[in-house]
Amino acid sequence: MRSIVFSLIFVSLVIVSGCSTAPKKQADADTAKKIAVEGGKSRARKSPPEKIIVTPSNSLFGTIVRVNAISRYAILSFPTFTLPSKDSHVSAYRKGLKVAELKVTGPQEGDNTVADIVQGEVIIGDEIRGN
Repeated sequence: MRSIVFSLIFVSLVIVSGCSTAPKKQADADTAKKIAVEGGKSRARKSPPEKIIVTPSNSLFGTIVRVNAISRYAILSFPTFTLPSKDSHVSAYRKGLKVAELKVTGPQEGDNTVADIVQGEVIIGDEIRGN
């Protein structure tokens, strides 16, 4: 009698545990239905992505190519047609940290211009950004 009761309990546990995994399999089946095959690649259907607006930066960006620490001036190089105007102030950055402030004095030749070091210290390769 005991063996029959244990057998019934065992069978009922197997049936209950089998039923408890069915929703997971159903969820997997639902996920599989949501996948669309386009051009040989599977892709999940998603809502359309948010539109990203990209605007070009009008900020100044250049580098220091020469430094005269005794006379406290530096030669700055900028991409074509983006030279800063004379008497404008720019900042020098090294590894993302501001290290100096410069005043563009000129002369300008090609992509290069001269700037006085107003505050701080600069080295060749520092980034120049407009204020």
